[in-house]
Amino acid sequence: MSGQGGVRPRRQAGLSLIEVLVVLVILGVLAGALTLSLGGQAERRLENEARRIQALIGLACERALLTGVDIGWRFEAEGWRFGLLRREGWVPLPASPAEELRPRPWEPGMRFSLRRQGLLLDPAADPDQPQLVCLASGELTPFELELGHEGSTLRWRLLGRGDGRLELVGPEDPR
Repeated sequence: MSGQGGVRPRRQAGLSLIEVLVVLVILGVLAGALTLSLGGQAERRLENEARRIQALIGLACERALLTGVDIGWRFEAEGWRFGLLRREGWVPLPASPAEELRPRPWEPGMRFSLRRQGLLLDPAADPDQPQLVCLASGELTPFELELGHEGSTLRWRLLGRGDGRLELVGPEDPR
């Protein structure tokens, strides 16, 4: 022993109150982040699908304007697809990864309704014909596409105007 009295403070076993609080705060932040990431997944998927459709229809209309070839598309139960309007009829575009306007499946859980001139369209009617068309003149078949997801009550609407403009409206809660 040294000449200073030889008394050493004893180290306590366990965690201090500050250490316990820091661990609780970290766990709370992680739990909140996990809840937010899982809770809004349906809404995010719905918004992503709405924006993707808007972008691809916009691309189809630009392509029609630049190439002078009318482009049509249809929404069906399993997905949606684009095609060219030729003299021989509607020719669907190939499913090639190199084709931006290739057929697209719906995201799991997606729901849709399509209106043209205020009338609800049956997705199974006339499967060999487009429901909507971008003309080479820049005009567009006026339409309203409403998108929903089974995991959410929110709805997004894509409005197509006769002058070729596309407007995305959402989210709307139908409750």
